[in-house]
Amino acid sequence: MITNLIKEGLVEEAEDMFSSMQNAGCEPNSRLLNHVVRELLKKNEIVRAGAYLSKIDERNFSLEHLTAMLLVDLFSSKGTCREHIRFLPAKYHFLAEASP
Repeated sequence: MITNLIKEGLVEEAEDMFSSMQNAGCEPNSRLLNHVVRELLKKNEIVRAGAYLSKIDERNFSLEHLTAMLLVDLFSSKGTCREHIRFLPAKYHFLAEASP
C-alpha cells in the first residue's frame, strides 16, 4: 500500500502511513524498504530515497539487486541524477564514478 501511494504521487501520504506503521510497533523489513527506495527513485524523490537508504543501513539490511541497479543507472557518470548524489548517504557517493 505504501509503494502504491508513492506510485500515485502521494508521497506525503505514504510517509505518514510509514510513520504510523512504525509508531504502532510494526517495523519495516528489507523488502519494503528496498521497494520504497526504488519507487522514490523512479519519482526522482532523491532526498526522500536517501532517508530510506539510511534506514536500510541502520538495520544492516542489504540492497536488493534491483535497487542497486537503479541507483547505478541514475547516479553513474552517465545517469540523469548524478548532480543529486550529495543527497544520498555518503556510503553511496561512489556511484558517481560508476559506469552503467
